[in-house]
Amino acid sequence: MRDLDDAAQDVNLAATAAFARQTFLSSLGNSATLPAEPSALAEVAQMIEAETLAAMQAQLKAARAAREVAEGRAELEDTLADARAALAALTPPAEPRALLALSVAAQAAGTLTATVSYPANASWQPAYDIVLATDTDRLTLRRAALISQNSGENWEDVTLTLSTLAPSGQVLPSELYPPLLRLRIRRSRPSCNAPPAV
Repeated sequence: MRDLDDAAQDVNLAATAAFARQTFLSSLGNSATLPAEPSALAEVAQMIEAETLAAMQAQLKAARAAREVAEGRAELEDTLADARAALAALTPPAEPRALLALSVAAQAAGTLTATVSYPANASWQPAYDIVLATDTDRLTLRRAALISQNSGENWEDVTLTLSTLAPSGQVLPSELYPPLLRLRIRRSRPSCNAPPAV
Protein backbone atom coordinates (compact mmCIF):
# COMPACT_ATOMS: atom_id res chain seq x y z
CA MET A 1 0.00 0.00 0.00
CA ARG A 2 2.93 2.35 0.62
CA ASP A 3 4.29 1.63 -2.86
CA LEU A 4 0.84 2.30 -4.28
CA ASP A 5 0.70 5.66 -2.49
CA ASP A 6 4.14 6.57 -3.88
CA ALA A 7 3.05 5.69 -7.40
CA ALA A 8 -0.09 7.80 -6.99
CA GLN A 9 2.02 10.78 -5.86
CA ASP A 10 4.28 10.43 -8.92
CA VAL A 11 1.29 10.37 -11.23
CA ASN A 12 -0.27 13.38 -9.50
CA LEU A 13 3.02 15.30 -9.92
CA ALA A 14 2.84 14.73 -13.67
CA ALA A 15 -0.75 15.95 -13.73
CA THR A 16 0.15 19.06 -11.72
CA ALA A 17 3.05 19.86 -14.06
CA ALA A 18 0.81 19.45 -17.13
CA PHE A 19 -1.81 21.73 -15.60
CA ALA A 20 0.83 24.36 -14.80
CA ARG A 21 2.06 24.28 -18.41
CA GLN A 22 -1.48 24.62 -19.70
CA THR A 23 -2.10 27.63 -17.41
CA PHE A 24 1.10 29.28 -18.57
CA LEU A 25 0.18 28.81 -22.23
CA SER A 26 -3.27 30.28 -21.61
CA SER A 27 -1.76 33.39 -20.02
CA LEU A 28 0.77 33.63 -22.83
CA GLY A 29 -2.03 33.96 -25.37
CA ASN A 30 -3.32 37.03 -23.53
CA SER A 31 0.10 38.64 -23.21
CA ALA A 32 0.67 42.13 -24.67
CA THR A 33 4.24 41.23 -25.74
CA LEU A 34 3.18 39.02 -28.63
CA PRO A 35 4.91 39.80 -31.95
CA ALA A 36 3.05 42.11 -34.37
CA GLU A 37 4.16 40.39 -37.55
CA PRO A 38 1.53 37.95 -38.88
CA SER A 39 4.02 35.15 -39.63
CA ALA A 40 5.61 35.33 -36.19
CA LEU A 41 2.20 35.58 -34.54
CA ALA A 42 1.06 32.47 -36.47
CA GLU A 43 4.09 30.57 -35.25
CA VAL A 44 3.33 31.55 -31.65
CA ALA A 45 -0.31 30.54 -32.11
CA GLN A 46 0.69 27.15 -33.53
CA MET A 47 3.14 26.65 -30.67
CA ILE A 48 0.46 27.52 -28.08
CA GLU A 49 -2.01 25.17 -29.76
CA ALA A 50 0.45 22.27 -29.96
CA GLU A 51 1.80 22.73 -26.45
CA THR A 52 -1.71 23.15 -24.97
CA LEU A 53 -2.80 19.92 -26.65
CA ALA A 54 0.28 18.12 -25.35
CA ALA A 55 -0.28 19.50 -21.84
CA MET A 56 -3.95 18.47 -21.82
CA GLN A 57 -3.06 14.99 -23.11
CA ALA A 58 -0.41 14.63 -20.41
CA GLN A 59 -2.87 15.76 -17.76
CA LEU A 60 -5.54 13.35 -18.98
CA LYS A 61 -3.03 10.48 -19.13
CA ALA A 62 -1.89 11.21 -15.58
CA ALA A 63 -5.50 11.34 -14.33
CA ARG A 64 -6.25 7.95 -15.89
CA ALA A 65 -3.08 6.46 -14.44
CA ALA A 66 -4.01 7.80 -11.00
CA ARG A 67 -7.44 6.19 -11.33
CA GLU A 68 -5.87 2.82 -12.16
CA VAL A 69 -3.58 3.12 -9.15
CA ALA A 70 -6.53 3.95 -6.87
CA GLU A 71 -8.48 0.91 -8.11
CA GLY A 72 -5.79 -1.42 -6.78
CA ARG A 73 -5.87 0.12 -3.32
CA ALA A 74 -9.36 -1.10 -2.40
CA GLU A 75 -8.32 -4.75 -2.72
CA LEU A 76 -5.20 -4.12 -0.65
CA GLU A 77 -7.30 -2.43 2.05
CA ASP A 78 -9.59 -5.47 2.22
CA THR A 79 -6.56 -7.76 2.47
CA LEU A 80 -5.10 -5.60 5.24
CA ALA A 81 -8.40 -5.64 7.16
CA ASP A 82 -8.58 -9.44 6.90
CA ALA A 83 -4.98 -9.74 8.12
CA ARG A 84 -5.69 -7.49 11.11
CA ALA A 85 -8.80 -9.52 11.98
CA ALA A 86 -6.80 -12.76 11.79
CA LEU A 87 -4.10 -11.26 14.01
CA ALA A 88 -6.69 -10.09 16.54
CA ALA A 89 -8.16 -13.59 16.63
CA LEU A 90 -4.75 -15.10 17.41
CA THR A 91 -3.71 -12.47 19.96
CA PRO A 92 -4.77 -13.13 23.58
CA PRO A 93 -7.14 -10.48 24.94
CA ALA A 94 -5.67 -7.64 26.97
CA GLU A 95 -8.24 -7.95 29.76
CA PRO A 96 -7.83 -10.84 32.22
CA ARG A 97 -9.52 -14.01 30.99
CA ALA A 98 -9.11 -17.71 31.54
CA LEU A 99 -6.11 -18.99 29.58
CA LEU A 100 -5.13 -22.63 29.25
CA ALA A 101 -1.54 -23.63 28.41
CA LEU A 102 -0.84 -27.25 27.50
CA SER A 103 2.69 -28.65 27.41
CA VAL A 104 3.28 -31.95 25.63
CA ALA A 105 6.44 -34.06 25.58
CA ALA A 106 6.71 -36.99 23.15
CA GLN A 107 9.44 -39.43 22.21
CA ALA A 108 8.68 -39.10 18.48
CA ALA A 109 6.77 -36.80 16.20
CA GLY A 110 3.10 -37.60 15.85
CA THR A 111 -0.44 -36.27 15.89
CA LEU A 112 -1.97 -35.17 19.18
CA THR A 113 -5.67 -34.58 19.74
CA ALA A 114 -6.61 -32.60 22.85
CA THR A 115 -10.21 -32.11 23.98
CA VAL A 116 -11.05 -29.35 26.43
CA SER A 117 -14.55 -28.93 27.84
CA TYR A 118 -15.77 -25.93 29.79
CA PRO A 119 -19.02 -23.98 30.05
CA ALA A 120 -19.35 -20.92 27.83
CA ASN A 121 -21.71 -18.00 28.28
CA ALA A 122 -23.74 -18.33 25.11
CA SER A 123 -27.35 -18.36 24.06
CA TRP A 124 -29.47 -18.86 20.98
CA GLN A 125 -32.99 -18.28 19.80
CA PRO A 126 -34.91 -19.56 16.81
CA ALA A 127 -35.76 -17.35 13.86
CA TYR A 128 -38.30 -18.00 11.14
CA ASP A 129 -38.85 -16.47 7.72
CA ILE A 130 -42.15 -17.14 5.96
CA VAL A 131 -42.27 -16.42 2.23
CA LEU A 132 -45.51 -16.58 0.27
CA ALA A 133 -45.20 -16.83 -3.52
CA THR A 134 -48.32 -15.20 -4.91
CA ASP A 135 -47.87 -16.64 -8.39
CA THR A 136 -47.86 -20.28 -7.21
CA ASP A 137 -49.63 -19.88 -3.82
CA ARG A 138 -46.70 -21.69 -2.23
CA LEU A 139 -45.67 -21.00 1.34
CA THR A 140 -42.01 -21.50 2.28
CA LEU A 141 -40.84 -21.66 5.88
CA ARG A 142 -37.16 -21.02 6.52
CA ARG A 143 -35.72 -21.80 9.91
CA ALA A 144 -32.56 -20.29 11.35
CA ALA A 145 -30.85 -19.73 14.67
CA LEU A 146 -29.49 -16.48 16.11
CA ILE A 147 -26.45 -17.32 18.25
CA SER A 148 -24.68 -14.90 20.58
CA GLN A 149 -21.77 -15.33 22.96
CA ASN A 150 -19.64 -12.96 25.01
CA SER A 151 -16.74 -15.23 25.91
CA GLY A 152 -14.24 -13.03 24.06
CA GLU A 153 -13.11 -16.00 21.96
CA ASN A 154 -13.23 -16.31 18.20
CA TRP A 155 -15.87 -18.90 17.32
CA GLU A 156 -14.76 -19.50 13.75
CA ASP A 157 -15.27 -22.99 12.32
CA VAL A 158 -16.95 -24.13 15.53
CA THR A 159 -19.34 -27.08 15.55
CA LEU A 160 -22.50 -26.21 17.49
CA THR A 161 -25.28 -28.41 18.80
CA LEU A 162 -28.44 -26.46 19.57
CA SER A 163 -30.86 -27.75 22.16
CA THR A 164 -34.14 -26.47 23.58
CA LEU A 165 -33.13 -27.72 27.04
CA ALA A 166 -32.63 -24.89 29.54
CA PRO A 167 -30.36 -26.12 32.36
CA SER A 168 -30.95 -22.93 34.33
CA GLY A 169 -34.71 -23.38 34.16
CA GLN A 170 -37.10 -25.98 35.54
CA VAL A 171 -35.97 -29.52 34.81
CA LEU A 172 -38.65 -31.43 36.74
CA PRO A 173 -42.36 -31.52 35.91
CA SER A 174 -44.66 -29.46 38.06
CA GLU A 175 -46.91 -31.21 40.57
CA LEU A 176 -50.57 -31.18 39.59
CA TYR A 177 -53.26 -30.54 42.16
CA PRO A 178 -56.97 -31.36 41.74
CA PRO A 179 -59.20 -28.36 41.33
CA LEU A 180 -60.77 -27.14 44.57
CA LEU A 181 -64.56 -26.94 44.31
CA ARG A 182 -66.54 -24.63 46.55
CA LEU A 183 -70.30 -24.45 47.13
CA ARG A 184 -71.97 -21.24 48.21
CA ILE A 185 -75.62 -21.11 49.34
CA ARG A 186 -77.32 -17.78 49.16
CA ARG A 187 -80.62 -17.24 50.95
CA SER A 188 -82.98 -14.87 49.24
CA ARG A 189 -84.85 -12.36 51.37
CA PRO A 190 -88.63 -12.11 50.93
CA SER A 191 -89.86 -9.07 49.08
CA CYS A 192 -91.97 -6.50 50.89
CA ASN A 193 -94.80 -6.89 48.37
CA ALA A 194 -94.80 -10.68 48.52
CA PRO A 195 -97.69 -12.35 50.47
CA PRO A 196 -96.74 -13.92 53.77
CA ALA A 197 -95.89 -17.55 53.67
CA VAL A 198 -98.51 -19.92 55.19
